[in-house]
Amino acid sequence: MTLILFIWSCDKMDFKLHLTNHSGKNLYYQTKLDTIIYEDLIIEPLPNNDTIKVGIIGGEGTWEYKTQKRSVDSTLYVYIFFDENVSDEVVLNKNYSMKGFKVKDLERLHWIVTYPDDFE
Repeated sequence: MTLILFIWSCDKMDFKLHLTNHSGKNLYYQTKLDTIIYEDLIIEPLPNNDTIKVGIIGGEGTWEYKTQKRSVDSTLYVYIFFDENVSDEVVLNKNYSMKGFKVKDLERLHWIVTYPDDFE
């Protein structure tokens, strides 16, 4: 147990990214460092009229590092799904909304991304 706590304590946790849902419907989301969507992608709930914190944990441990160093094009992609399951039909028909954000975009938004406002 001590070893696990030691490893965990070396990693940074960053919860500065917030997602807000002003769509009038319960939605689902995923953040990715690429534009590849596939069936059975694990997605998280984004309740209507709610703001959630999206966290990461890891070596460098910040959204800036993850976006600038781990993404192929220094972009964090936020995907919004309208159904709780990502099926072949959702993927083929592109029945989702996606927007890429650079760190400077996220800083301008104070790390609060609102759907649908920031996706237009």
